[in-house]
Amino acid sequence: MKGAIKKEILGVLAIAGVLAVNVWTVGCRKNGNGNAGLSNTVSTTDAGSAPKSGFSAEFRTEPSEVEAGKPTKLIISIKDANGAVVRDLDLSHEKPLHLIVVSSDLSQFYHVHPESQPEGTYRGVQTFPNSGHYKLYADFTPPNGSQVVEAFDLNVMGLARSSVALDPDSTATKTEGGLRVTLQPDKPLRSGDEVMLNFAIFDERTGTPVTDLERYLGAPAHVVIISGDTNDYLHVHPTEKGKVNHDTMAGMKGMERMDHSRAAQANGEKSPISSEISAHTKFPRRGLYKVWAQFQRGGRVITVPFVLSVAAGSPGSDRE
Repeated sequence: MKGAIKKEILGVLAIAGVLAVNVWTVGCRKNGNGNAGLSNTVSTTDAGSAPKSGFSAEFRTEPSEVEAGKPTKLIISIKDANGAVVRDLDLSHEKPLHLIVVSSDLSQFYHVHPESQPEGTYRGVQTFPNSGHYKLYADFTPPNGSQVVEAFDLNVMGLARSSVALDPDSTATKTEGGLRVTLQPDKPLRSGDEVMLNFAIFDERTGTPVTDLERYLGAPAHVVIISGDTNDYLHVHPTEKGKVNHDTMAGMKGMERMDHSRAAQANGEKSPISSEISAHTKFPRRGLYKVWAQFQRGGRVITVPFVLSVAAGSPGSDRE
């Protein structure tokens, strides 16, 4: 009798655990690619997730076995709640689909834009320099819908490399591609708190604020944030400092369905771009996060990475 009661209790606990996980994730599904299963939908700051929207993505590669140093086709299909292929995605940052690719240690970062194909898929080509585990985030907006982010796991065979430790930055200033960029949050970083990430961009040679930045994907910059365990992808809206009211998240949500090139026009944003750019976000958990800020100058995209440490917020603010 006691054994039967114990089994019932364990069963209830197991079901409760599954339900708790599914509040934030979508169960893994295989998509015919031996290398890459459709993994969890990750949380985003400002965008809807696949379970809420009814839209999802399927991913495969050609060839199915991915090898380092060889070009690989990345193929994504967007499906609606009925399993029908969605062909016409809304533009976001001037593109229908953004694919962010990172290595498991976050030392490698790629921002890919798969192109629409006649049969309804989106295809891009990527060459992975090393073997190992990679995470891919498909970021898209269904017609008249909310933004969706789905994550995929991909194993690459071939030439290996040593893992790079993810350590918080000891300096707030980084130099890349002729730019010197300082990242300064407007408050201490704590989970659950809305925060403004302020970027000040200077010319590396002269030390003066840059005056010749160009719009990248219809915006003054593009910012991607991923947690150290790769479970969280944060969707942020960078803009020139002082051009948009950032005081509330609702103010930013009003731009979710607007292509950023149109958003720039709506706010009267014209070149030259300010050397001070801000991004509004909220970190869901304590821990390490890597930030990639992308700027365009002289027709070239310059990616500047930062590693931030986020402390625990008020009790209950961490999303486990």
